[in-house]
Amino acid sequence: MNQLSVIQHKRHQFFGKLKKFCDLQKIYMPGVICTLTAEEEGQDPDTEPPKAEDVILWLPSDLDQANHINGCTIGLTNMEAQLHTAQCSDSLD
Repeated sequence: MNQLSVIQHKRHQFFGKLKKFCDLQKIYMPGVICTLTAEEEGQDPDTEPPKAEDVILWLPSDLDQANHINGCTIGLTNMEAQLHTAQCSDSLD
């Protein structure tokens, strides 16, 4: 398998996982539903889908103040902070 096909395979895997992530996001971050819906409606069906590395995940820190406070499950912001801390630790290791 050449490097380009490996990248394409990884991107395909990402979009499968992204679908599951978005389903969970609608439960734990109801404030992001309008943002996700607007983003989906704004996509031109004739253009290629974005590359996986260009997709915005819409984590709590990506939301505006109103959606951040009222649209996220309690404690979710702390979980995101822990995720970022773990990513930094992994990078340093």
